[in-house]
Amino acid sequence: MLEQQLFHAFVRVGFLAGTLAALECQPAEAPQPAAAATTEGLDYDNPELLVDTDWLADHLGAEEVRILDVRSLEDYEAGHVPGAVRIPREQLQDPEREPGGMVGSAEQVAKALGDVGVDEYVHVVVYDEGVSTRAARAFWTLEYYGHPRVSLLNGGFDKWLAEGRGTSTETPAVEPVTFNVRARPGVVSTKDRILDEMADTAVVLIDARSEAEFTGEEVRAERGGHIPGALHLEWTRNFTDGETPVFKPALQLAKLYDDA
Repeated sequence: MLEQQLFHAFVRVGFLAGTLAALECQPAEAPQPAAAATTEGLDYDNPELLVDTDWLADHLGAEEVRILDVRSLEDYEAGHVPGAVRIPREQLQDPEREPGGMVGSAEQVAKALGDVGVDEYVHVVVYDEGVSTRAARAFWTLEYYGHPRVSLLNGGFDKWLAEGRGTSTETPAVEPVTFNVRARPGVVSTKDRILDEMADTAVVLIDARSEAEFTGEEVRAERGGHIPGALHLEWTRNFTDGETPVFKPALQLAKLYDDA
């Protein structure tokens, strides 16, 4: 059904939302991060939505920064950025709703974030392996529930390792805090809203899944194919090539989306 197709695009669109936000869309009333991220030469409109490994290395142990690792427990225990706390992605998803993976309730997410020391007074930096959708999904969830200062680690843990930076196998002790939810319903769409807007030429739907899913060759929902009228732009095209991909510079991303 359409709702299932929407969900299977949804995880990767969480990633895509972060890309578009970095290009143009500033969250309302968002305070400045703990310090400016090092994105010299990339020319993003909102560079604070990304931090690089140099910036993070300079801010390890800072009280105003909370680092979230959203990789698997096995990967986290094998080694992580020093001071990072792990938050399972399942804790940010609603276990009761179908199809699976829908965003968790306000109460559920507030508890999960509060338990790992996240409140509105810290700058949250989220990372996964690097070219994955987990960190972007967590980034989007925090923005959806109103956190004012959240960034992605550009290049993720793979880039951190490739640069020979130190890791830890210790789980830091974290004082639980209260995460105050300020939901922003405008950053998520619904099946009914999509149906209403499908004929609106001012609305652009981007399908961020693989080409095989878009064409229906690979079926990961109840039916194959895509929402009528949607444009295809696979989420992986936002990254540079190489062993440790990072987000492309703003001009390259702008051309990618202009061409689409």
